[in-house]
Amino acid sequence: MQEEQLVQQTLVREAGLDRHGRPVLVFYACYLPKTNSVDYDRLLECILHRLDRFVENEYVVVLFASGGKYQPSWSWLFKAYQSLSRTYRKNLKHLYIVHPSSWFRILFQVMGRFLSPKFAKKVEWMSTLTDLSAQVPMGLIEIPQPVLEVDRSLGSSYSPVLVAPKQFGTSIEALMGSKGEKGLPRVVKDCTRYIRANGLKSEGIFRRSPNAQQLRLIREEYDRNSPQIDLSSHGGTQLAAVLLKTFFKELPNPVFDASKYEVIQAIQGFSDSNAQVEYAKVTLLPLLQRPMYLLVRHVFKLLAEVYEYREVNLMTSHNLAIVWAPNMVRSSDPVRDFNMCVVGGVGEGDGGASGGVGTFVKLCIENWDRVFPEGEDCQDGTN
Repeated sequence: MQEEQLVQQTLVREAGLDRHGRPVLVFYACYLPKTNSVDYDRLLECILHRLDRFVENEYVVVLFASGGKYQPSWSWLFKAYQSLSRTYRKNLKHLYIVHPSSWFRILFQVMGRFLSPKFAKKVEWMSTLTDLSAQVPMGLIEIPQPVLEVDRSLGSSYSPVLVAPKQFGTSIEALMGSKGEKGLPRVVKDCTRYIRANGLKSEGIFRRSPNAQQLRLIREEYDRNSPQIDLSSHGGTQLAAVLLKTFFKELPNPVFDASKYEVIQAIQGFSDSNAQVEYAKVTLLPLLQRPMYLLVRHVFKLLAEVYEYREVNLMTSHNLAIVWAPNMVRSSDPVRDFNMCVVGGVGEGDGGASGGVGTFVKLCIENWDRVFPEGEDCQDGTN
């Protein structure tokens, strides 16, 4: 378990795509532990397992060789190379070794007898971070302080790239500001605009899944803040719909956490929609921080527009609530989360054990113009 956590959290990291759309994996020698503190054979297994999801296609590796206190034995490195199957070696397009020490250079000279000529040609020595930046985008590559210090000692003038926060898995306050002053997240704006222009009549929208590889690639483009992203070339409407749901699902803090569950369930105690609308406006929406409120308002407007074409796209308010409610809740109890997403649970005689968020979502879709006041659009969004 210790070796797996080390590989997943510090030793190997994903850093988006290179300029040819290939995944970039970064290895940090500065995070290598003492040889007697972990099982290095197990560590190798975990590294290979981490690579498994990338090696079926072309990929790039960056190895930061400097800044570390410990280094593995030569025999372990030989074993690591011999453990690489043909697929690992074939699909590796570049191995950039940054700040190679004399030890690294001697090692590769010795290993040259065993390395295939094709593999040896893939190894490129990068003296400084400036050299590396000419080869791969640096926006998503974390540069540890020890590596920066080595780079500066070599006379490099490289400065870490300051980039916008990742779109996925980042707090809504970091993306939009505490009052929503930064506007809607880029991925939300792009997806809602695309669906409005191309997908309102798309049958089964929000229910179908795009190609998993396309989804991963487009997510990485957003997270690395690529200047131009063409949704139509990656899967169009279905991709945009799933990206939007994924954005909500991966928010560090969900729209509704467990502390709000009881007050949300109370919406089902009202017998008519007018009372429910009033409860949503006066009690539920004020629970949301300003940026979350603006985000929810914006997306529910889109869902209301999809609902208008329900005879064509077959997405009723009930269907939309079923697929959207699970993206807005999260607690330590998955069963409770599931129950919160039921549409109309209390009205079906379950004693209030289920429902709440599902009912709220359905209500907002059917009554968007009644639930949300006019004139509160996010500054760079559209309704």
